[in-house]
Amino acid sequence: MRKAFVGLSSPIGYNYGNNFEEKHNKPNPLLDSPMGLFLFYDEIWFANRRVCPLNCENLPYVKFLDEEYYLNNLGLEQFSWKNEEIAKKVNELYSRPINIWEKSMEMNIGPNNGYDNHGRGFKLGNLDVSLNPSALNLMIDDYISQKFNFDLITNSVTNSIATSQNLNKNYSKNRLTQILICENIPNFQLSDGPYHEIIDDLRSESLLKNFREKIDNISILKTETDFYKTKEELEKAMDVYLAELILKHLSNANIFKSTSSAVIGQVPILGNIYGVVEGGVEIYKNIKDRNEAGWIGFLANAKLKFK
Repeated sequence: MRKAFVGLSSPIGYNYGNNFEEKHNKPNPLLDSPMGLFLFYDEIWFANRRVCPLNCENLPYVKFLDEEYYLNNLGLEQFSWKNEEIAKKVNELYSRPINIWEKSMEMNIGPNNGYDNHGRGFKLGNLDVSLNPSALNLMIDDYISQKFNFDLITNSVTNSIATSQNLNKNYSKNRLTQILICENIPNFQLSDGPYHEIIDDLRSESLLKNFREKIDNISILKTETDFYKTKEELEKAMDVYLAELILKHLSNANIFKSTSSAVIGQVPILGNIYGVVEGGVEIYKNIKDRNEAGWIGFLANAKLKFK
């Protein structure tokens, strides 16, 4: 079972707009590239409700670390600023460039509309903590993740200072998933959080495991250029595969009819075919039966749902 950890450093920022804090007793956390988080993990563990978006709190696969475990014996007090070794390590990490916060926020939710980089602090175990994507919080989260065998969720800011290959890999696959499925959805992050009921449809999709395997096997991507180049390569592979299936299963007349509704490049996406054109069910079944191409079926179906 895959378990993600959304810690003190994981949210990219917090939404204070529209009197959110007055209404809900907290600014709403904003997650960077949340689609990958929903699709790659069977359980999502949050350090505390203050780092969990409002519309995610009651999801059946969401859990809260400080409500499920007694944390006073976890040793978090070592991360106090009074610890000179910790302070030295934090200073070393801060020497790396992390001036990309504004760009990351705009990428996720658009121009500034009441958000900031910090939330409201609380006590986690024996440690008073603040909430922001900082080097110290990244160290705390990494420590907790190792203790509980979680995959730590980073963001575009903390990923730039992460030293672990595993942390880089987690961010890489989440970001790639986000632009593959949600690139053309400017309001994917709703005012109360990133959850939408469509996500549960995708989580229950039988081809999800194929998509996970495909993305897992892609090397770590570091720049936006890398992400979009890989996205284009995957969509091109999908185009070619779907074109071959269309030619095999449908008449020329049906191909012509199907292109009027939804296309990726010049090839109708799978969802359009099996949703509109007679014979499309057989095409979808063909993909499901051929395990090596299952990721294509999942991705095409996901794109259709978010049209």
